[in-house]
Amino acid sequence: MGAFLDSLQLAGAPIAVSELGTTALGKPIYFVIASDPAVTSPGEAAAAGKLVIYLQGNIHGGEVEGKEAVLAVLRELAGARRDLLQKLVILVAPDYNADGNDAFDPQATNRSEQNGPELVGRRPDGLNLDLNRDYFKAEAPETRASLARVYDTWDPALMVDLHTTDGTRHGYLLTYSPPLDPNGPPGPTLFVRDQMLPALRKTLQDKYHEAIFDYGNVDNPVEPRSWDTYAPLGWYGTNYVGLRGRMAILSEAYSHADFKTRVQVTHDFLVEILNYAALHADEIRRLEREADRQTTLEGAGLALRPALAVTYKLGSRGVEPVVLEVMKPPDSTSVRGRVGGGVSSCSPPVSSGPTASRSTTVSWTRSRGRSQPATTCPRPRGRSRRCCGSTASTCNASLPSGRIRWRPSLPRSRGPRGNSRDTIRSSSAGPG
Repeated sequence: MGAFLDSLQLAGAPIAVSELGTTALGKPIYFVIASDPAVTSPGEAAAAGKLVIYLQGNIHGGEVEGKEAVLAVLRELAGARRDLLQKLVILVAPDYNADGNDAFDPQATNRSEQNGPELVGRRPDGLNLDLNRDYFKAEAPETRASLARVYDTWDPALMVDLHTTDGTRHGYLLTYSPPLDPNGPPGPTLFVRDQMLPALRKTLQDKYHEAIFDYGNVDNPVEPRSWDTYAPLGWYGTNYVGLRGRMAILSEAYSHADFKTRVQVTHDFLVEILNYAALHADEIRRLEREADRQTTLEGAGLALRPALAVTYKLGSRGVEPVVLEVMKPPDSTSVRGRVGGGVSSCSPPVSSGPTASRSTTVSWTRSRGRSQPATTCPRPRGRSRRCCGSTASTCNASLPSGRIRWRPSLPRSRGPRGNSRDTIRSSSAGPG
């Protein structure tokens, strides 16, 4: 990692390389500032009128697509994409969990639901902590370093957290999510959810022919009725950033796609996030200032404080197609298959076993509790579960898409400010 970053500097890339801190096992956490002309402090970025964006790769060791993708983007910022730095200062922690990254074992051991590479790191850090559950308690040195050096110092307008999925077999190369905790200032999160992410989804389909969709998993892989997102808890990185009144995007490459494809779609998603942020920098900055102003007024007692959600329940945004893979119910002759889900054709095919696809209508929920099938095997390393005795089917592209009801951050509780506050039923399950 260090040698690659050094080579970029020697080649003239507009980057400054330092260390965010050190890991539990004493390894450096490399921190890159990409800017043109050079910017080395938040004050300089503000004086130059540039938007600060933070890209974080490999918070879960073994989910290395983000690390590879951000390194490729850094290389491109020295060439064809250098113009992005006229509007942006880009902060990068390419290998946030260096201890987990270097704990190599066979993919079948460390990432059992992932399609290569042959050797990968492990999910937790050197203290066996899940770093994407640590943003409240800040127990890990990696978390404390990022809170001090990134969030308290640079206060980035947008954070992108790069992962790989563990769960449902679906038909998308990448899934995404905005912050989900309803207690943060609503403006920045609503912009990401309702404007930025839908635009990015369309761009990746039209420009790259890459299907992406909202992050989730099915409630039941055999008879799916909903597509559920993860819990709106602030210990997850993107939810924590939303509580700060800043924008964040969770990116989850599809673990059953091949490694090259996962890196490519993550790279393309990152590039288009940066393009969008540069194009809409003034609007993002306005929403950032408005969130700070409103929070300051509330804290000073000069504006009514909103009611804060302490419990969550499921909401719905309606019914729409979701491409999933059908799970065939178990029988006496079936072999053990993987948890999948779904109702329609998928591309590329990612399953084995007898062909059995169908179309159905189920409800899609925005708050995910990763549901277990009626029969479950012991949970393997990683976080994924397997369904005992089920056979995953091959998708049949000739069948129509299924339709799923997606229930996002609704219904809502109304606070004294008079605006709606999203509420979501929560679960401790979370992103890959």
